[in-house]
This record gives sequence, C-alpha cells and structure tokens, in this order.
Amino acid sequence: MTKTQNPFIAAEWIRRAVNQDYIEDNLVEYDWILAQDEALAARILELGKLRGSAFALYRQGADAMQKGNIEEAIAAYQKAADVGNAEACYRLAIWTAQQANGNLSEEEFKQVLSWLKQAAQQEHPEACYCMGALMEKNHPEVACKYYEIAANRQYIPAMLKLALLYDKEDTLFEQLFWMDRLVWNGEHSPLKDLPRIHMLYAEKLKKEAISDLQSEQQPETYKSRIEGMQRGYFGNRKGNFLAKMYFQTAGEK
Repeated sequence: MTKTQNPFIAAEWIRRAVNQDYIEDNLVEYDWILAQDEALAARILELGKLRGSAFALYRQGADAMQKGNIEEAIAAYQKAADVGNAEACYRLAIWTAQQANGNLSEEEFKQVLSWLKQAAQQEHPEACYCMGALMEKNHPEVACKYYEIAANRQYIPAMLKLALLYDKEDTLFEQLFWMDRLVWNGEHSPLKDLPRIHMLYAEKLKKEAISDLQSEQQPETYKSRIEGMQRGYFGNRKGNFLAKMYFQTAGEK
C-alpha cells in the first residue's frame, strides 16, 4: 500500500510501526506525514533524534536554517548528508553554489557535483534536474535520463525541459508524451503547441505507412502495422480526431 493509493491507510500503518518504536529512514517522508498527522510526525522526529537518523538530522538543519542559524544548519546538513540523506545533499549543493555566486573553485565544484550525484542516485527530483542541466551541453542523452527521473517524480521543470529537448522530427512521440504529461499535471503552457505537434506526428506516421505500402510488403502486413500504430498512439490518450483522420487517409491510399 503506497501513500498515493490511500494516504489515510498508509498513515495508519506508519503509526502502528512508530508505536512499536520502529522507523526506517528510506520509508520516512516527514513533510508528508506532518501534513497527515502532526502528533505522529512529532513522535517520528523524536525517535529519529534519539537514534541519530538521517531524516532527523536533516530536519534539525532545516529548522535551524529557517531560524537563521546558518552554521548550525550547515553542520546538521553535513551530518545528514554523510549518512545519505538526499535532501541534505541537495541543500548543501545549492547552498555552496549560492555562496560562491557561480564562481566555484575546482574543489567546490567537485563537492557540489558529489552531493548532487548522491541525491540523484536516490531519485531526488531537483538534484536530478540539476544533474541534467550540468550534462545537457556535452552529454544530452545522459541529461535526458536525469530529466526523465525528475519528470517521473512529477517535477514540472523537468517535463518542460524534455518537451523542448525532444523537439525533433525523430522524437515527436517523446515530445508529445511529455507535453501531455504537463497538461495532465496542470501546466497549460504546452496547449497552444499540442495541436501542431499532434499533426506533425500524425503526418510522420502517415508517410511511414505510405512508404510501407509502396514497398513489397504484403497487404496484410501493412494493415497490421497501421493497426499497431493506432493502438500505440491512441492507447494512452483520449482521442485526437485530427490525427485519426490522418490515419484514415493513410489507409485509403
């Protein structure tokens, strides 16, 4: 049972575990629990502090930062990062970059990169996005992988990046996929371009279908290819009538 399926049931199972003094860092998402049950969150934080848990160390740092106690916050973040807390790694990386105002020394850059990698390995969305931005110029394929991890964690800026990076004729399907995901997640900026991209993709499939028909391919093979493309294209979307018209036109050629 995941918290997204039923947050109340998920919180109840967490409560039962905590009542038996059981916590585990990789299962604790403190901010989410805090929104569900403040008393449960307080108990989890209490247990975490007693055991020196990574999430409790990070929370100590976050609270200190909020109060303006920078030195205490950074020290707590460092301890949390040393035991693998992704959020602490990310916060340290960003804080270090901000303090250097973009003029990082070689050693500082290596440290920032190390923290970002640690966080990205745990699929921290913002850290993955930062890694993608660092890789985009020289290693665009690697950058896309990082962006996809962040996007699959519902990180909107990563979805926007992917929609832009896949703006090529041979990656129209990928571009459409991420534009659709953006719209489903409430980001409406792609709406003005969606009809145009749908038309381009449908035209691309039409050309491929006609090319196959003009080859020596048997009619039944061509028919199954068209049906397969239709299923692949429309299976995860609500109908796009303009695109369907293109498929119909291709079938009548």
